[in-house]
Amino acid sequence: MLYGALWCAGGIAATASGIGLIFWGAILFGGIQFIKGLANLS
Repeated sequence: MLYGALWCAGGIAATASGIGLIFWGAILFGGIQFIKGLANLS
C-alpha cells in the first residue's frame, strides 16, 4: 500500500513539475497498488 501511494504521488509530482510529460503509467500503477493494499487490509 505504501509503495502504491509513493508511485502515485511521484507520478503526480513529476507530471505537475512541468517537464512536459504526463506520467500516466506511474499514476495508474500506484493507484492500483494502493487499492490492492487497501483491499488486503480487510
